[in-house]
Amino acid sequence: MSTVVVLTSGGIDSCVLASMAAQNNQLALLHIDYRQQARQQERKAFDQMVRHYQPKHSLVVEMDYLKQIGGCGLVDPRYAIENPTDFSNQLPRTYLPFGFPAFWSIAAGWAQTINAQTIYFGGSEDYNLKVPAYGKIEPSLDHEVVQSFNYMLQKVAPLGQKIALELPLLNMSRMEILYLARQLQTPLELTWSCYRAGPNPCKECYRCVARQQSFKAANMPDPFKE
Repeated sequence: MSTVVVLTSGGIDSCVLASMAAQNNQLALLHIDYRQQARQQERKAFDQMVRHYQPKHSLVVEMDYLKQIGGCGLVDPRYAIENPTDFSNQLPRTYLPFGFPAFWSIAAGWAQTINAQTIYFGGSEDYNLKVPAYGKIEPSLDHEVVQSFNYMLQKVAPLGQKIALELPLLNMSRMEILYLARQLQTPLELTWSCYRAGPNPCKECYRCVARQQSFKAANMPDPFKE
């Protein structure tokens, strides 16, 4: 049985990916704490997922340097987190400079250590919602970037070890992802989506609005309890 590393933010996508990976693989859940605003809520969601899925491996990695670099409202108090209605043609303040490739690199290093063959990462190019798709606001999330990262992995992996980054949800709409979650009996009540810190979701940031629209489009209730 192969081992799959799932980068787990605590959100819907990574929870669905954990359910997918757990079907026929050994599960390794990885959480990145980069001093983001919602770090406590995301860590709580991750811990709940670990208790639910009982993975063979689990790991939390701290990345303080992203806060030191700054330039992103998720980690830098100088930048307010916009709501989707405030988006312009520029990158939103929630864009974390070189964040995703940095997360993938940590996942690849851990995958080498525990002899995992696959890394799962969430994200969808086409939300099919009123909010912009990931590919419109996150320049490091598309097929070409993933292919380039996998080419690098082939070059730096130890001889005989093959590791591949996969984004299984990349071409799926939010409705399709939620239908898949229902099919896999994914515990979406454990997930946290909001960018902002607080005991309850703000219901105004990009992630919150995308979550609300997703459940509405899928004609499903959001199981998260405030």
